[in-house]
Formats: sequence, structure tokens, C-alpha cells
Amino acid sequence: MGALCCPHPSPLSREQDWYNQEPSSAETRSVHGYELNKKIARYQRVKQSYATHSVAVRRRRIYEDAVAVLAAAKESSESHPYVLANERAADLERRLRLQSNKWEQETAHLSSPLQRMTHPSYQAILGMGTESAESKRATIHFLLMDLKNNQRDWFQALSFLTQQNPIDVKDYGKTSKMVASWVKWGEKQGLLQK
Repeated sequence: MGALCCPHPSPLSREQDWYNQEPSSAETRSVHGYELNKKIARYQRVKQSYATHSVAVRRRRIYEDAVAVLAAAKESSESHPYVLANERAADLERRLRLQSNKWEQETAHLSSPLQRMTHPSYQAILGMGTESAESKRATIHFLLMDLKNNQRDWFQALSFLTQQNPIDVKDYGKTSKMVASWVKWGEKQGLLQK
């Protein structure tokens, strides 16, 4: 009958044409965009791993430095324990001297022993005496020396810290005899030199 007016291409020939065609500009952009996104993702992974590594290295260095400092401190305290004890004693004595001078300046005009004892500096000195056995002994020694040299009224503080009262009842109100009683007690206890 008749010949076909326009031949239909076979499916095979259509696929071959698709492979042989030049890609359109939209397709090229998507391929290049994919490649670019792939490169960016790879760069970010490398950057993250580098950052993670550098943070880990920095933390490790800080840790090693801290361990070295602790080891040095431990070694120095083991080899020279009296150095640390002397530093602590000097700091305690400085604080005691500061608080006692402040107490004397701020309560010199008061006649009431209760008001003088409730002053914050007086209470701070009592607190320093209860920090440890070492600080208690140092505080008692300081108060006895101050009592002997300056005759400041530390009688209640000494009684509180030592749980003792060497003052004879007939000597109450006589400052020189009260001071002498405490000094004698301190010498007996080995807290003061004769």
C-alpha cells in the first residue's frame, strides 16, 4: 500500500542521539555545581578534622603542662615541707597583725568588753584560730606575744581558743596581773620563750 510518509526513528536510534548530543548549559551548570559541592564538602571535612586535631593537640599540651606543674609542686613540697609551712605561717601572721591593728583602731573608744569582742576583726581572729591545729597554735602564740608586748585585751580570745583560764579570781580587773598569768601559762605550754 503505500510507503510511510515519515519514518519513525527506532528507540535505539533515539538513545544514541541523546548520548551524542552536546549538553545544554543548564546541565553543565548542574554537573559543575555537583562537583563544586563535592569539593566544598571535602574541604569542610578536612577543615573539621584539622580543627579537631589542633584542639586535641592543644588540650594534650595543656594537660601535660598541668601534670608537670603538679609534679613539680609535689616534689618541692616533699623535699621542702617547711618552706610551705613558713609561707602559710607568715601569711597567717600578716592577717592576724592586720586584723588586730584594725580592731585596736576601731574599738579604742569603746569601754564595753562585749562591744569590743563582737567587732568583726575580733571575730575574724577567732575564726583564724579555728582553721586548723597549726593555725590555732600560731594564733595563740601571736595573741600571747601581743598581750605580753602591747597589753591588748585578748583574754577572752585566749580563753576561747585554749579552753583555759589561768587568771586567779582575785586578779580580775588588774591588767598587769592578768597579763602575767597568761604569759606564765604560755611559757609553761611552750608557746612563749622565757
